[in-house]
Amino acid sequence: MSPKRIALVTEYILNHFNQKTYRNERTYSYNVLTNISEVAADKRRSQVQEIKRKQQISGFNSIFAVSSVQAAKLYYVEFMKQMDEKPDKALKIALIYSYGANEDDPDGIIDEENPEDTSALDSTSRVFLEKAISDYVDLIDKLLTKFPLDEPQIIGEAAQKEFISLIGAILRMRNLLVSFDEFEGNELISERDFQDYLGRYQDLHDEWKNRREKTKLENIDDDIVFEIELIKQIEINIDYILLLVAKYHDSHCMDKELLITIKKAIEASPELRSKKDLIENFIAGINEVDDVMDEWHSYVAEEREKALQSIIEEEKLKSEETRQFIEGAFRDGTVKTTGTDIDKILPAVSRFGGGNRKEKKETVIEKLKAFFERFWNIG
Repeated sequence: MSPKRIALVTEYILNHFNQKTYRNERTYSYNVLTNISEVAADKRRSQVQEIKRKQQISGFNSIFAVSSVQAAKLYYVEFMKQMDEKPDKALKIALIYSYGANEDDPDGIIDEENPEDTSALDSTSRVFLEKAISDYVDLIDKLLTKFPLDEPQIIGEAAQKEFISLIGAILRMRNLLVSFDEFEGNELISERDFQDYLGRYQDLHDEWKNRREKTKLENIDDDIVFEIELIKQIEINIDYILLLVAKYHDSHCMDKELLITIKKAIEASPELRSKKDLIENFIAGINEVDDVMDEWHSYVAEEREKALQSIIEEEKLKSEETRQFIEGAFRDGTVKTTGTDIDKILPAVSRFGGGNRKEKKETVIEKLKAFFERFWNIG
């Protein structure tokens, strides 16, 4: 175990940790189990219901595996040493090792892995990587040639299917290549143009989804696969949008290129598309604002209250119960459509009959879901 190699690997990790784990770039939500002790103590695994809460995180954590306890100790010491020298690179590090030994390699040596360093690839792996890059270049060339951005629409079912398939292939290829340092800065297409293509991709996703719902046909797009989950991996969050809005404000609302960038970023995002009008209305009124972030939070709170009050009045819902229901939805990260909670917010049924309670419930659920999607993760 060469001390020089350990030092270089440690330095690389500290220098690239934020990039590889998307720290300070994107936020994600995940479900946190809040009653861990009760669930763990439930021997029958059926008596205790799991209670989960939605939580926001920035980026991911990381696991660094090495071949032995001795190697782990050496790396741990080196991490501590380099972080003392560069406090701005400091990470929270925990050392974990098991008592079970790794199986021995035939030659008695366990090779260290460094997949992002392409110089260490064997010939077979390098051929594979070069083929992947070549395929990616061909896909981008095809996209730019067959579907130029100066053509506003993609006409015809066959052309739409080809475009959907092509973007899906590019998303899958980028998901493979993004882990290699050599790919950064060599994407062959600007971020703004790619967001423009993703916006069109999402427009087609919505169009095909609506077409299926209107025709009541389940197999209308069986041969169409939308890689929405891969888009979410390059998701643009509200913090990035507000950063652009602040720059636009600082330009005294004169930099119209920033408005175009904001529009394209929103349209490319699965999460922000439902919030488009909310963001655009905010931008339209920021001329006299002192602090964009403070004003945004106030604006969202005001708009959320107006929208909720409108639903309560239109559907004649029980006000206090509805507000408690919505607070629970934002706490849990989802609108619960089963159980008795949703029934408690509905208006009382007339003793003389009349009206369809099931239809009323479905209408209320749809409105509350749309409300939730519009205001989730932006406050």
